[in-house]
Amino acid sequence: MTTLYEGAFAKLNLTLDVLDKRPDGYHDIKSVMQTISLRDDIQIDLGTEKPWCIVCDKEGVPTDESNLCWKAAKLFFETVKKDPDGLTITITKRIPMQAGLGSGSADAAAVLRALEALLPSGMTSAEMTLLAKSIGADVPFVLRGGCALAEGIGEVLREHNPDITIWAVEPEHAAILSGGSIGTHIQMGIGDGIIPEILNQNIYDDICIVKDDEAIRTSKELASKEGIMCGISSGTNVAAAIRLAKKLGRGKTVVTVLPDTAERYFSTPLFE
Repeated sequence: MTTLYEGAFAKLNLTLDVLDKRPDGYHDIKSVMQTISLRDDIQIDLGTEKPWCIVCDKEGVPTDESNLCWKAAKLFFETVKKDPDGLTITITKRIPMQAGLGSGSADAAAVLRALEALLPSGMTSAEMTLLAKSIGADVPFVLRGGCALAEGIGEVLREHNPDITIWAVEPEHAAILSGGSIGTHIQMGIGDGIIPEILNQNIYDDICIVKDDEAIRTSKELASKEGIMCGISSGTNVAAAIRLAKKLGRGKTVVTVLPDTAERYFSTPLFE
């Protein structure tokens, strides 16, 4: 038998704006959420050779298939196509239920983290986010933790097109999302050496690293071939978009943004 332990941390909604009503009857929201030190403790026993069960020290917590921990484990093992040969999840409950603190969601996220650490599924962060979202609306956030804005173009795009591919783009000498260090580069406006706390790093599927000379060359080609006078960071984005288009092949649509114009770069190598 294998036993796993994982903390399940509560979350607070620091702000909450209720926006327009959607066709499905729910409302869009914008909320800044933060995980806090209040936690449940999750113990997972695998290989018990007994039927699945949930054990909790607090009354009122479901101990059947309606528990989000059960659902998280079931979806995970379906994804990795493995049978745990019996499973018991024990919840030591400290987070109040139905108090807006993500009690059940935090427990489910803890189950996913523990199982993923033991049995790497091979899922991308985006795929894991989609799996978490299928368990509950707050599960993707508490799976990652920290501080985040519970709204984003990536989530909206994925809701309408789950098969979308999203890339993050970084300069070669400031690839901190990829674990690199901050250095000197000329792709102004990106690669500033910080990762915003509100950035949902589960949104993108891959990170594209662009060299300075590739960004400049692409910017110049946009001017000479397309008549688009844009800056170096626009060249960065388009260079990444071209790579993605080549990877996806014919019949796919790739969208990027040109965030700057050329007149800001008269004193840079773009005009050499």
